[in-house]
Amino acid sequence: MIDVEEFLEVIRKVLGRDDITEETQIKDVEEWDSLKHLQIIMEIEDKFKVRIPLEKVGEISSVKDLYDITVDLL
Repeated sequence: MIDVEEFLEVIRKVLGRDDITEETQIKDVEEWDSLKHLQIIMEIEDKFKVRIPLEKVGEISSVKDLYDITVDLL
């Protein structure tokens, strides 16, 4: 199981924001554009040694979605 706080730290670092939580919706974060989205996914993949399928990338609308997909891959 992935520690939620460790997971959030990856996203916070990429976005440069400390207010990201598991409930954060992507649409509510101005800095979270398509390039940051891909950067976050790549950082998550590297850190947690998973490969998120491309078809799943478009289904992610919140931090919780990304976390759940990542955990399911382990």
